[in-house]
Formats: sequence, structure tokens, C-alpha cells
Amino acid sequence: MREHGGGAIVNTASVNGLTPGEGRGLFHFQGGRYQHDQVFRQGMRAVQCAGECLLPGLTKTKFAGALFTNEDIYKQALSQIPMRRHAEPKKWPARSFTWFPMRPAS
Repeated sequence: MREHGGGAIVNTASVNGLTPGEGRGLFHFQGGRYQHDQVFRQGMRAVQCAGECLLPGLTKTKFAGALFTNEDIYKQALSQIPMRRHAEPKKWPARSFTWFPMRPAS
């Protein structure tokens, strides 16, 4: 990236890694990924390299499957979400959004 005048690394983590809550023990790794990108961004600013992290919320995936098969666990998870709903991957077309990381000075 330095040789090409800059660039960006975009990671995906879970927004659940940023806040403590019931049953979120595994998500602390996600918070670490977010923090890593923040530190990377600061350290690489001088050479126009950015680190960004997309943080989706509760999404119905195989990984989160246990949350959706147990009604009590699902209701508990929804109670911690302001909009009281989850996302479904089928709602996201393959090219549903385009995101252009901005240079640090932007």
C-alpha cells in the first residue's frame, strides 16, 4: 500500500464486541478487531493507509444459529437491540452497497 500511495484494509466484526452484555463472552474478540483497526489507522495515517471495521448487529447466520432456535435466548438478544429486530442475509443483495474508504485527511 505504501508503494501505491495508500489504501485501506476493511475488516468485519460484530457490534456486540463493543459493549458488555449477557451472553457476549465470545464477542470480546470482535471488539479487539475493531480496536486493532483504530490503532492501525493512527499508525499508518502518514502513508495514507486506513483501517476500517464494519460492525453489523444481530444477523441470522449459521454462526448465530443458537440465538434463533431457542425462543428465550432470542427474546433476550432482541431486548438488548434498540430496534428490536435482527437482519437476514437474504435481505442484502450481493451488491447492496458500495463503500469507499476515505483518505485520512477527508
